[in-house]
Amino acid sequence: MIEFTLQNGLYVINTFVKKHPNRKCTWASPDGITKNEIDLIMTDKNWIIRDVQVLDEFSIGSDHRIVRTRIEFNLKSERRKRIKKRPTRTWEPEKPEEYRAMVAENLGNLENREIEDINNYSVTILTQAIKESCPKKDNQGNTKLTQNTKDLIKQRRVMTNQHSDDYRKLNKKI
Repeated sequence: MIEFTLQNGLYVINTFVKKHPNRKCTWASPDGITKNEIDLIMTDKNWIIRDVQVLDEFSIGSDHRIVRTRIEFNLKSERRKRIKKRPTRTWEPEKPEEYRAMVAENLGNLENREIEDINNYSVTILTQAIKESCPKKDNQGNTKLTQNTKDLIKQRRVMTNQHSDDYRKLNKKI
């Protein structure tokens, strides 16, 4: 089992929580003498586990005891990870010929220079050429909101009194 957890990047959570030995055993032999902790909880996110308990109050018709885990995570950040996507930037020169000419003209005189100077100079030239001939554009094809809705959201953002009737009406429109 150690190899399995190491290969898959898992944590055996039962070992992280300090409990009295009587509260850790999850299995008891039929004679009641031998007890072991053989039912384990494994996860790859050990920071969300708050507690592990072994419940002996329930009779489930087995020689095993129920293991319960209390987890806690930030719902907002988890939702944000799954929903919010950053807009992609497209890189396309408006005037490709002008961009090529600018780069060729400025990178043509690199003779008799040290390698670090050539690198710094070429990075500067390329950055300048990109700024001048390649404006940044958001990828508008993936938007889910209409321009009208975006305008209403901007209008709502400016409003200061969130308890007014106008604010409520604007919320309903959006």
